[in-house]
Amino acid sequence: MLAADWISPSVARSRFRDWLGAHRWPEDEVDDLVLAVSEAVSNSIEHGYGVPVDSALLPHPGQIEVTASVKQSAVGARHIELTVRDAGTWREPGGNRGGGRFPAGSGLT
Repeated sequence: MLAADWISPSVARSRFRDWLGAHRWPEDEVDDLVLAVSEAVSNSIEHGYGVPVDSALLPHPGQIEVTASVKQSAVGARHIELTVRDAGTWREPGGNRGGGRFPAGSGLT
């Protein structure tokens, strides 16, 4: 579980990178997967809980659950099943931040 604050994307990246290493995930895929979990956690904070980007040091209610597991197909190919879950409600981003975010699950590795 992660707190719904702007420190959590960094914590999620670090933990997920370590987890991928422990599962000997191919290095050429690690950065994309770490980016995906970071973006999903950031989206939960921003859109699920409506935490303003400029409130990094203020505590905010809410938690984000990140779970991952390695699945194997019948032919032996591995893939990761990743879930990022929050209990917030959808909110449009405040202001014009841009940021290059992508829709959840949009063709990620």
